[in-house]
Amino acid sequence: MNEFIVLFSLYLDGKHCEKCQKPCQECWNLTSCLTCQNKYALLGDQCHEKCPDGYYRDDTQCLPCHPLCGTCQGLGENDCKTCAEGYQFDGRQKKCLSLCPNGNFYNKLTQVSISIIRINFLYVFVSL
Repeated sequence: MNEFIVLFSLYLDGKHCEKCQKPCQECWNLTSCLTCQNKYALLGDQCHEKCPDGYYRDDTQCLPCHPLCGTCQGLGENDCKTCAEGYQFDGRQKKCLSLCPNGNFYNKLTQVSISIIRINFLYVFVSL
C-alpha cells in the first residue's frame, strides 16, 4: 500500500521520506503540490509564479476569471483587464460586451456571430 503523509516539505514515498520539489511548500508526491512557497500561487496541484490568462491571484491560489474576461484582477465582470474571445471592452459601460447583437452567439471556430432562426420545427443558423 502506497500512502502519502505530508510533513512540512517532505512526503512519504513507500518507506522513504522525500523532499518536495521547489516551488512546492507541501506536496503529495514529487509532482503534485498542496501549498506553494512565497511568491507562488497554487492552480490545481501546480505552483505558478504568475497565474495564467483566465485566472487571477487571490493570496495563495489562482482562481478563474469571470467568463467575459480574458485576463482579470478579480472574480467579477467589472474586474476584466482584457475581454474573452467574442467580447470587446465598452469604455462607456466599462465592461466587456458581446460582439453579437442580442439573441445571437459568437462562434469561436469561425469568429463570426451566428443567429438562430426557428421556422416551425426547423432551426436555421445564419452568419451575420
